[in-house]
Amino acid sequence: CIHEGVPGHYLQLAWSNRSPSLVRSIFSNGMFAEGWAVYVTQVMMDLGYGADDPALMLNHWKFYLRAITNAIMDVEIHTAGMDEAAAMALMVEGGFQEPDEARAKWLRARLTSTQLCTYYLGSLEMWDMEVAARRRAAVAAGAAADAVPAQRIVGDLGETPGFEYRAHLESVISHGSPPIKWVARILGGHI
Repeated sequence: CIHEGVPGHYLQLAWSNRSPSLVRSIFSNGMFAEGWAVYVTQVMMDLGYGADDPALMLNHWKFYLRAITNAIMDVEIHTAGMDEAAAMALMVEGGFQEPDEARAKWLRARLTSTQLCTYYLGSLEMWDMEVAARRRAAVAAGAAADAVPAQRIVGDLGETPGFEYRAHLESVISHGSPPIKWVARILGGHI
C-alpha cells in the first residue's frame, strides 16, 4: 500500500502534477518514480510504520529482496545471457517470488531492458541524495558533515542535526519526476 499509494506513487504523482514545468509534470523518469516508491517505503518502515506487525515487516523485506533480485536478473539477461532456468531459480529460490510472477518477470525483462533495474537503482540514488541532504543539514546546524550516521543495510540513518524528513521528502518530490541526478543538483547535493 505504501509503494503504490501514499507516500509512494500516488503522492509522488500528485506532487509531480503541481510542478510549474509542464514537461516535468507530464514526462516522468522511471528511475525517479520507482526509486521514490521503494525508497519512501523504507523510510516509512524506518520511522516505525508497522513496527508492531512482524508479517508486514517480513512482507516489506520480501519486496525489497524482489527489487534487488529483479535488478540482478535484468542485468544478467542482457549482459551475460542468463537463460530462463537460471532466471527462474534466482527469482523463485533466491528471491522467494511465486513461479507465475517469476515467469511474467522473465518475459517482462526480455521485453523491457533495464526497466526492472529502476526500482532498486533508483532507491539507491534516493538514499545517496538523502545522505547528501543530511550532510548539508548537519553543517548548517553547526555540526560536522560526518554527523550523519552510517547506514547499516539500507535506510535507518537515525537522527542528524538539522535534518527533517518531511521537508526533505517534499523538496525531492516538488520538482516533478526528472532524473534523480537533476533533483540532486537542484537541491545542492551531487550524487
